[in-house]
Amino acid sequence: MNIGTEEQRNIETKKQKNVETQKSFLCFSVSLFNGLRQERSGFTLIELLVVMAILAVLFAIIIIAVNPVRQNQQANNTERRSDINSILNAVYHYAADTGALPTSISTSLKVIGTAATGCASLCGASTPQDACANLTSDLTLRYMNEIPKDPTTGTDAITRYAIFKSVVENRVKVIACDAELGATIEVER
Repeated sequence: MNIGTEEQRNIETKKQKNVETQKSFLCFSVSLFNGLRQERSGFTLIELLVVMAILAVLFAIIIIAVNPVRQNQQANNTERRSDINSILNAVYHYAADTGALPTSISTSLKVIGTAATGCASLCGASTPQDACANLTSDLTLRYMNEIPKDPTTGTDAITRYAIFKSVVENRVKVIACDAELGATIEVER
């Protein structure tokens, strides 16, 4: 029976060695895997580039949808409409109080302003007279605080708003000379 027990011991020793080998291999594998795995504390370059590309596309879509230049031009045209209505209202209040239109309003198209010359630039499809229609003394203080001027190109000397009265109907028309987006901005009463 010595032989049997010795064989059994050999078998048990082999089994024990196999288990130890497997354990050591497993420990080696785990330590190797742990050595290869690194702790990440940030984003990779690819992740950052993908996020930046998505943001760029979204930003482009928003800029196209909002179109700030067009919005600004529409706001300027709205201001022009308001300005020419204010001018025409002041002219008619003046006419109601005095019984006549301001003397600087004639049947010829004139740009409103204080300049004596230099008002003959293109206004709509017409070229006004060289002298401006100075409404400052007639309309300011009593009917309006100041004569409005075009939001982009107007000055006190040359407002870029034009005025004239028709011969036949005795109606007054005020025109915004520099309307944007192809708009024609004018009021007639």
